[in-house]
Amino acid sequence: MARKKTKAQKLASLRAKERAAKRTKPITKLDAYFIQLHEMAESMKAAGFDDATVQGWIVDRPLPDWAIENPDHFDDDDEEEEDY
Repeated sequence: MARKKTKAQKLASLRAKERAAKRTKPITKLDAYFIQLHEMAESMKAAGFDDATVQGWIVDRPLPDWAIENPDHFDDDDEEEEDY
């Protein structure tokens, strides 16, 4: 039969859990985005889509604009250098 925990053991366990909770990192936007993709893939599989179709949907999705810095493809400085 297991022994009952003392008040000191219960308190130590509670404090250890609180310290562990403080050490975890907050979820970033990128984490949330990939969690969303994972949930979408699981939902598609549950709906009966095959793995190739699910993978196609996931791979073909572009990353959101905030995930990477998009270069400026329309550099206005080039227009000033042209001779007319």
